[in-house]
Amino acid sequence: MSLDLLKERFGGIKSTDKKEKDKQKLNEMFISKPMGDIKSFKAQYQDELAEKDKIIENLKGRRAYEEKRASKLGFSSLYAYIEDKILKKKFFEESEVIQNKIEKDNPEKIKKEKKSSCSCC
Repeated sequence: MSLDLLKERFGGIKSTDKKEKDKQKLNEMFISKPMGDIKSFKAQYQDELAEKDKIIENLKGRRAYEEKRASKLGFSSLYAYIEDKILKKKFFEESEVIQNKIEKDNPEKIKKEKKSSCSCC
């Protein structure tokens, strides 16, 4: 028996048809979408790259220290270390903004907690 005859008998053709249809759908999804609003990788992250370069250029005398610290903490490069520092800084700033919003929403609770700091009153 030939391979084609076995495929027809045991349903091998259906599975290949399904695979071909899936491939075709994936190709349509990725190819048919216009990419006019998506920037290139470099253009999309240009501001982040510029920020990292600016920070590294301003290190001057501390560059050796920061490189040692980056290697000590397990980063592959100084850029990766600086990127991590930037992300942590942004996260910290966002958490401060959220905390400030919470404090503005509930000023009475916070004032009561602050007034009860001494045990005699």
